[in-house]
Amino acid sequence: MTILTNIEDEKIIVKAINEKKGKIIEQDVAIIDVDYSLIRYLAQKLTVTDVVLNNCSYPIITKNNRTTTLYRLILEFYSKYDEVLKQMLENKQLEINHINKDKQNNKIINLEILDHKNNIKHSRGLNYDVVMTSQQLQEIQQKSLKDKQQNIDKEYLKRISGLFYKAMNNNVVDEKLFKTPYCYYRFYYIPYSKTSYKASLKATATVPPPPSTPQFLTNFHTKPIQNLILKHKQYIYKGIVQKNLTILNRSIERYPNIKQILVKYRIIDKDKPYSNILIEFYKKIYKSNHYTIINGDVLITTSIKQTIRTIGKHKAFLIMYYLGILERKSKPSSYISLNPATNREPSFIKINELADNLFPEINVKCKELIDLNYNSIRYFQIREQFGEETANMIYNNNLKCRSSYKYQLRAKADIISILKKNEAVILEGFITRNKIIHEVKLLNANRKQNREPYNHIKNSFSKFVSSLLLYNTDVKSLLEDEGIIYTTLNTKIINNIKAYQKQQQIQDTSHLLKPNMKVIVLKTLTL
Repeated sequence: MTILTNIEDEKIIVKAINEKKGKIIEQDVAIIDVDYSLIRYLAQKLTVTDVVLNNCSYPIITKNNRTTTLYRLILEFYSKYDEVLKQMLENKQLEINHINKDKQNNKIINLEILDHKNNIKHSRGLNYDVVMTSQQLQEIQQKSLKDKQQNIDKEYLKRISGLFYKAMNNNVVDEKLFKTPYCYYRFYYIPYSKTSYKASLKATATVPPPPSTPQFLTNFHTKPIQNLILKHKQYIYKGIVQKNLTILNRSIERYPNIKQILVKYRIIDKDKPYSNILIEFYKKIYKSNHYTIINGDVLITTSIKQTIRTIGKHKAFLIMYYLGILERKSKPSSYISLNPATNREPSFIKINELADNLFPEINVKCKELIDLNYNSIRYFQIREQFGEETANMIYNNNLKCRSSYKYQLRAKADIISILKKNEAVILEGFITRNKIIHEVKLLNANRKQNREPYNHIKNSFSKFVSSLLLYNTDVKSLLEDEGIIYTTLNTKIINNIKAYQKQQQIQDTSHLLKPNMKVIVLKTLTL
C-alpha cells in the first residue's frame, strides 16, 4: 500500500509499505511538494495501485495495463492550470527531466521539460536547451497553491489522518481509508536503531518501539500495519468478488447462451440464482488468504487443485478461463512467497473484474460453444476452432500443450486417412475405435523404424479419437461424405450388421458388438 507522509509541512514522502516473508518492509519511493490538492488528486490515481521503483529507480504506477511515472502524473495535475503545459505533455517528442539527476525527487523545483536530445546532453554534463524551465513550472504551481480548494483538501486530509491513526493504534479500520490510500501524517519521525534507543522522535502519534525492534523498522508498529495490509487486501478482494457476482447474475437472466453454458459445465445450478462452484471457490480463497494484490489486481497465490478438490470440476474452471472470469498469469517479479519452506510454486490466477459491456461478446462465444456441442474442453479442439491465442488463455501456454497439439494434428491426419480407405467399414459394415487406434499404432511403428516423427499413443488417445469423431468439423464432414456414422449401438443395428455380413458372405463378427457400444457403422444399417 502507498502512504504519503507529511514532513513538517516541507515535503511529502511517498512510502511503499509491503509484506514480504511475514515482515513489513518500508521503502521511500519519492518526494513531492506539499500541495494538498495535488495529494488528493494523486490519491484518486493511486486507488488500489501502488507506487513502486522500477529497475532504473523511477517511481512508476501501473493501472489498466498503462504504466506511467509519478512525476508525469504530477505535471498532468498542474496542466489544468496551463494550456501550454498540457500540450507539451501530449507531445511524445518531449520528456521530463530531473535537474539534480535524483529520480526520486519529484518536487517541481527539480523538474523541467526538454526533448530527448537535450536530455542526453544533460545526463552527460553538457550544456543543453530547455522547452519549459523549472521556474515556469513553479509559476503554474502557484496557481494551484492559491486556489481556495487547498484549505478544503487540507481539512479532508486531516480527517483521513485521524482514520489512519485509529487503524494504527486501535485496529479500527474505516472503509474510507481504503478509498484514499494516503495519509496526512503531520509529524516527523526518525528511523529507530538499537544504538539510538533515546533517539529524538518528534512523532507524537506513536510510542517508541522497544530495544528488540529490528533495525530496519521505524516507529510504525509492525502488527497494526500488518493488520491494515490484510484488511486492505480483504477490502479490494471483496469489492471485486461482490461486483462480479452481481454482474454475472444480472447477465445470466439477460443472455440465455451464457446461462446454458454455465449450467452445462456445472458452474451454476439451474435452480439457484448464484453460481455454486464460483462462490465456493471465492470463499475458500478468501478464507485461506492465498491471494495477493498487485497493481490493483487480485492474484491467487496457490494451486487451485489444493484449494478446491477439483474432481469433476476441471471442466468448470476451463470454462471460467474461456469466459474471462479467471485468467492465467505468470509469476509477478514483486511476489515473494510467505512460506519459503514450500517447494512447490503456486499457479498465479487473476480474478478478472467483470463489466456489463463484456457480456455481449461472451454471449457470442457461448453460442459458438453450444453449436459445437462439446462435452469437454480440450486444447486441440479449442485451438482448431478458436485459434492458438484462445487455447493458450484456457490452458497454460507451455511446451507440453504445443507438443501435444503437434502430435494430435498428426494423429488427426492419420485417422482421416484410415477412414478414407473405408475398407473395413464396407467389408464388415462397421469399424471400432480400437481398430482405428491399432491402425494408427502400426503407422507410428513404421515411422519410428524409419526415424520419422511419430506419436506417443497413450491411454488418453482413445478419448481423443472419440472427441474427433464427435466434434471435429473436418472428421464429421468426412464421415457424412463417406456414408458412415459414429453412433451408439442398439439391438436393431447389431442385427442389421449381422444380416449385412451374411449378405456379403464373410465371417460373422457381430459377436464383438454389444448394445450401448460406440462404433463407426454404415449409415444405411442404422435406418
